[in-house]
Amino acid sequence: MKANELFYMIGNIDDAFISEAYSPKRNSLKTFIIKVAALAACFAMVLSVILLYGMGDSDAGAYYIEGGVCIPPNTISVKNGTECDMIGFFIYNGRWYTEYDVFEAGSVKIGEKLGTVVYGLDEWSEKDEYIELSGSAMGDFYGVEGFNTEFMLCMLPEDGRIRIFINDNGLTLKKGSDLYEKKFALSESYRTVEYQTYSDWYYGADNMGRISEENAVIFENFVYGLNEGGFMLSKDAVENGLSSANEIYHLFINCESGIAVHLRLHDGGYVRFDGMLSICVKVDEAVFDSLISILN
Repeated sequence: MKANELFYMIGNIDDAFISEAYSPKRNSLKTFIIKVAALAACFAMVLSVILLYGMGDSDAGAYYIEGGVCIPPNTISVKNGTECDMIGFFIYNGRWYTEYDVFEAGSVKIGEKLGTVVYGLDEWSEKDEYIELSGSAMGDFYGVEGFNTEFMLCMLPEDGRIRIFINDNGLTLKKGSDLYEKKFALSESYRTVEYQTYSDWYYGADNMGRISEENAVIFENFVYGLNEGGFMLSKDAVENGLSSANEIYHLFINCESGIAVHLRLHDGGYVRFDGMLSICVKVDEAVFDSLISILN
């Protein structure tokens, strides 16, 4: 679960749980203590995420510009002692690359070696230790064929898999095409599309569906709508109902490069890229509903 998700999820805690936890007259003292402790642990988790949020989800400082959003270059906004080692990232050419996903060996074409992260960072690192070629992810890093190195790099851990990192900050995004076409060339490079319900994804169920060729036009209309939609801050979409409670499907758009573009679909036509959860695009609802109809 990513840091951003907890912000949405905390708002969906059933009031009945809180009420019940603070009603000892209906429960034994032992039960009451357990429930209060559970609530305290939940809020402590959220507090730790808030401290981590500024670095781990480095798109968290996004703000509006004329016609779109800006995700500013990352800065050190965490205090000594926060758990930065939970999130894989490193600094190269002044850019922060955050771990996006892991793919099987051979599925992604690796480019040339660009450098080595040699300075390790952990939860006790001081601000002045966040320097070039430092990070919580250590080792050699490479380009990824088909992608600008200013956006995507990778590492090759000993288990043979490929760790993908993206630069999710220092970006100006107006329309969906600024991300999905300029970074991923989505409409031209996609090959297959798999999907899961939110519940199946959340619980790790191994039951992916696939959009058939006969429904390709519906999916391509969705991509067109995604590209034409304007970016907005997810926190503003929350006011219109965006939350984990209405996150209905996850799409995995498998591209020719071997990279899968992971999208989260919410009721109302809101779509978030899994690598930049603090921003979203609202797709035309008729187009969005047509896609959902072939997933149900």
